[in-house]
Amino acid sequence: MGTVSFYNSYTHNNANLILKSGNVIFTNPLTINGGNIEGNGNINATITNSGLLNPRYVSNTEFGRLTINGNYTETNNASINIQLGGNTAAVNFDQIDINGTANFDGTLNVSLLNGFTPTLGNTFDVLTYDALNSLSNLDFTGLDINSTLQFLPQWSSNKLTLKVVDKSAPILAIAPTNVVEAESHSGTKPFTFTVTRSGNTTGTNTVNWTVAGTGSNPANATDFGGTLPSGTLTFAANETSKVITVNVNGDIIQESNETFTVTLSNASNGANMATATATATIQNDDFIGNSSNNTLTGTAGNDYINGGAGRDTLTGGAGNDIFVFRFGQSPVSGADWITDFAIGSDKIDLLSSSGVAMNAPISFTCAADSTATTLTNMTNSVFTDANGALTGNQALGVNSAALVNVTTSGIAWTYLVINDGVAGFQSSNDLLVNITGYSGTLPALGSIDVSSFFI
Repeated sequence: MGTVSFYNSYTHNNANLILKSGNVIFTNPLTINGGNIEGNGNINATITNSGLLNPRYVSNTEFGRLTINGNYTETNNASINIQLGGNTAAVNFDQIDINGTANFDGTLNVSLLNGFTPTLGNTFDVLTYDALNSLSNLDFTGLDINSTLQFLPQWSSNKLTLKVVDKSAPILAIAPTNVVEAESHSGTKPFTFTVTRSGNTTGTNTVNWTVAGTGSNPANATDFGGTLPSGTLTFAANETSKVITVNVNGDIIQESNETFTVTLSNASNGANMATATATATIQNDDFIGNSSNNTLTGTAGNDYINGGAGRDTLTGGAGNDIFVFRFGQSPVSGADWITDFAIGSDKIDLLSSSGVAMNAPISFTCAADSTATTLTNMTNSVFTDANGALTGNQALGVNSAALVNVTTSGIAWTYLVINDGVAGFQSSNDLLVNITGYSGTLPALGSIDVSSFFI
């Protein structure tokens, strides 16, 4: 009993740490490489476990609650022992309480003590946590009770419950339990979940499913076309899986990530549910600036990025990104910079000076390298000769674009010059976009396929 504090780094190797209603505080993260942590008490630490947690004292018949005040992560070598001898947590069955985010990947061993035999429908909340990040490949031992009953692990957002069920009943589970998908910019984006049926599948079962917004920024009916989705799955005899598809509306509105939960309910014919809920995050993929000099960074998915006015720095990241430019908002005096334009997969979408969607340029060429000393002079030279593959001057046409490398120190970058639909260079309206940092093969001098850069 009492409190022990560790201020230096501590790694637990092949030893027993026994708590008897005490507190152990670790200033640094605790790594358990082996050995046991046993008993009834509190551990204040962020834990990575490859050893054994045992809430019950090995040397006596007491049951315990082991409380972890911090995040908890298991490797696949980790074990947790849970002993059941009655129906009250920490009094006659073991419990581990994690005041943090949990990641389970080891083995949970269940055993019955003191002649205890649970009955059909009994439930035991053996693990509790603030949030569940992943289950990975968590295994169980000791789930069989007798010839007719077994423990069914039931996962929810804040606990693992062992429920006593009939072995002859089917078991339903939804997966994955945590989905993150980008919203998309138009149409609908399907979020898919698979409901599996195991155990006795010789009969038929139905189960209802509903969608509800959850979390700090819940999705609402608008995200699904005006109505929160719901439905019923019907399993025919010997059928073992069904798919739920939830279609999310795409848009080009910058917003926070939104969350929704799919919940199974009202399973027929005595079916039990191992996992009844799955959570999905609708990830924002629209990044829109203002009149300031913005730095916008996309996600690993397909993003829509519009810097707006100002001299903006735009990074798409992985995925097929769309960079939106409005005439007048990336002029020669304040050119935007795309730091990672992927030639062939990323695209540029054009808006008129009033914000109306425009077609892609009607022609696109690569000009000869420029030695101009200013960006204004360089742009003027491209308007004079936009095609480096032909002799003589080939002026940049109306609604046309050109690619040019500048070799002059201080401005030695790669640029796109895009005409606004008015003949000649309009310094306040025509677009100049720096794409230095691009990936892929830069086109040769002469004509370029418009679709390789524009939509």
